[in-house]
Amino acid sequence: MLNDWSGHYRRAYLRENPFQELSAELLYEIFPLPDRLVEILRQEPPWTLQIFGPCGSGKTSTLVRIFQHFRVKGFEPFLFTAGREETVIPNKVSPLLLDEASRLDGQRLSEIVVSRQAEGMITVTAGSVDLSATIPFPCEIWTAPAPSLRDLQQIFSRRLQYYSIGDEASTFSLSESAAEEALRLSLGNLRHVRALLYEIFTWEPIPALIEAGHVTEAHACISPNGDAGAQ
Repeated sequence: MLNDWSGHYRRAYLRENPFQELSAELLYEIFPLPDRLVEILRQEPPWTLQIFGPCGSGKTSTLVRIFQHFRVKGFEPFLFTAGREETVIPNKVSPLLLDEASRLDGQRLSEIVVSRQAEGMITVTAGSVDLSATIPFPCEIWTAPAPSLRDLQQIFSRRLQYYSIGDEASTFSLSESAAEEALRLSLGNLRHVRALLYEIFTWEPIPALIEAGHVTEAHACISPNGDAGAQ
């Protein structure tokens, strides 16, 4: 096992492992929000936005980037994960970003959203279930689709570009077969895909061209649930 991790990454012309978990600030910087989503966020309150999609499709990462977007714009957003914390939601906080919203009782969620809408506030929910039937008025909907090969290549390139020192690190590439294998083994879960790539970038030497066999080997080295943080 390597002891000199800084030296390991410097030899690869990288500052750190490109597939480490990212802070809200870095997620927002490396993965800008889509234009359509930015348009929604610019609307005058009150409004409610629902983000939903399959597990590991990037819902939480999107929510964290929205959190950082509001901070940059001078707001004081409140990020709450339903079912994991006993935090009491402050009455007047806005914007409220509610992750895993489907864990809440439907009546409780409806009460929260309706009261906030009536008081002119912003609410963003994220979860794997479409909650339209629970929310008794039209709301904006952003669907996080299952990741594609193109999505994975884009994530790979943007992370590598951010952590590169000079131009040499750009020589790392992810083959199409490796991307396919990563999505297959992870069942499309971006958290697990990131964990696979993180593992590969700890190897000495790091493969210049990551092939399907490398992904399979990495899969055997990590836990079935992968790592935290979708992108």
